[in-house]
Amino acid sequence: MELFVRHQARVLLLPFLVLWLTACTTDSLREAEQLGQPDAPLDRALYDGYLDLARFGAKAGASAASNRFSQKAQMAAKGLTPLPDTIDPAQLGKRQTSELLAASEQLREVLIRPDTPADPQNLARAQVAFDCWYQQILASEAAALAWDCRGDFYTAMGLLAEEPSVERPPPAVDLLVIHDDNLIGLVPFEFASAQVDYRGEQILAQIIEQARLDPNKIVLVEAYTDTVGDAASNQALAQDRAETVRTVLIDGGVDPDRIAVEAVGENHLMDFTSDDVRSQSNRVVVITLI
Repeated sequence: MELFVRHQARVLLLPFLVLWLTACTTDSLREAEQLGQPDAPLDRALYDGYLDLARFGAKAGASAASNRFSQKAQMAAKGLTPLPDTIDPAQLGKRQTSELLAASEQLREVLIRPDTPADPQNLARAQVAFDCWYQQILASEAAALAWDCRGDFYTAMGLLAEEPSVERPPPAVDLLVIHDDNLIGLVPFEFASAQVDYRGEQILAQIIEQARLDPNKIVLVEAYTDTVGDAASNQALAQDRAETVRTVLIDGGVDPDRIAVEAVGENHLMDFTSDDVRSQSNRVVVITLI
């Protein structure tokens, strides 16, 4: 008799539980919709992607998944840039864990690389598809989304891999500073070039004048490159830049015996980046009067 009563109670309570979950999902989705799109391109793309999934999940009856995606859409709307879900291997099979962890690492590398992807839409598409894929595996109800999230993830990652390397903007720094009574000048170079432009000419003119006023100081010339190309080519390019600057200094009246030259190349970056990244901050020759 007691078991029968418990069974009947569960049967009676189930519709109310379903209604409660549906109401929570509707409220979360409605709140996400009311927040509206953020200004930042990546946040805007994430907001749109997660909101689409939340709406689709609500229609498919996948309440928990819809609620999860609604929460992420809310974060994006507030400019909080939600991160991809963290994989919990304990909840997955061995084969699923291996593939998802590899996919997670691929996505993480794209997210943390210093250069910004040319199209935030592709990055957001990859992240949203990854979370959808993970949720489909975790919850049986999420499978009702009938969305090829796994396939969409790999498609987006392929598009990201095809994007050209984007110029990383230099930080706002002075090209001529005094540090510990030593004058330091930064001579910028264009990509793959060893020619001094008008900015470099102005810096070198001031360095030459200061070297004339401080005849006992050594002029240290250190030439750098960014990480586009192989190390040997960048080393040769750094040497060409160093020699170009040395020539300008000598032509300006600096005694060659006072000039020490070092071609650093990409071995010790001024601004750390991953490989194959164009960075103005690394395309410089640093001149120090010491």
